[in-house]
Amino acid sequence: MLLLLCATALAGMVTAPPPGAAEVGLLLCAGEACNDRMFWLTHDSGLGELPVVSVEALLVDEVASTQDSEAAESWRQALEEARLALVEDRRFEAEAALDRAGEALTLWAGDPPTQELFAWYVLRGFVAERKGEHARSGEALRQAAAVAWNRSVVLPEGTEAWAEHYARELQAVIAQGTGELYVEDGGNSLAFTLNGVLLGKAPLRVRVFPGEHRLSAGNARQAHAWSEQVAIRAGRTSTVRALLANDDDAQWVTYQLALAVDTMSLDEDVARLVERWAERHGIRSLRLLRLDATLRGPMDEIDREAGAAMPTFTLREARYDPSLRRLSPGG
Repeated sequence: MLLLLCATALAGMVTAPPPGAAEVGLLLCAGEACNDRMFWLTHDSGLGELPVVSVEALLVDEVASTQDSEAAESWRQALEEARLALVEDRRFEAEAALDRAGEALTLWAGDPPTQELFAWYVLRGFVAERKGEHARSGEALRQAAAVAWNRSVVLPEGTEAWAEHYARELQAVIAQGTGELYVEDGGNSLAFTLNGVLLGKAPLRVRVFPGEHRLSAGNARQAHAWSEQVAIRAGRTSTVRALLANDDDAQWVTYQLALAVDTMSLDEDVARLVERWAERHGIRSLRLLRLDATLRGPMDEIDREAGAAMPTFTLREARYDPSLRRLSPGG
């Protein structure tokens, strides 16, 4: 990594967009492959003063930003607002707060603790019960029981008056028995979490209550997290395999962005990642810079060590508007 950072500095790259920069170039490369590209881009590409950030720098920025995630704060604040509104019998306000919590959860790259997921479903069930929607209430409370699984959980403060409703649905879930979740070994080093509980690395087998379960996985950097709602049925096995690369997140993101230059279509996860980064730095336009190396002969590396010219590249571009998630040909 030290060598990479030195190469970045020599090439004139930046680790973060300059303040006030409306347009930034994003160099599509990862690892040692960036070294020559960085040098060529700065000295021979003719891009002028365009500030350029590497994919790895973007991911480092993303990791730092998610350590204290705004989405996590929004999630917890909305949960507390929902609890207070329910206790004070402001059921429609409670329902609106629970919807906001759900939206925050979809944006949060991390994993909420089991207790918080349990509270979300329980509050949904109790709000539905107060509105006379008994079928929806039962469904949400059974989901709360499924999420709780074999963890110690408590009802949200002030909701004890509705405890019997949860107890009834819990017994119904227990009576169904358990189902099995099998996580296949995808040949990677991902750590898996189920409903906020760390399970470890695949292959994994675990028995849980029937219902929807939040399964997530990530590598040590956590820049790109994989998550999926897995449906478990009593007496059956649900098999899951996380489709995440074993290598650095930068390679996965780089591949998706490079593909977007060809297809004018961007992976949804990468689009969200770039959108968050651009919003944090006030970037209105990105130029995706794909550099394809000129083919070299078998003796080129030896020649290069002896002082031969650096390799040349073909620059291909696409412009990306993060606010609209719109790609257009560049160049």
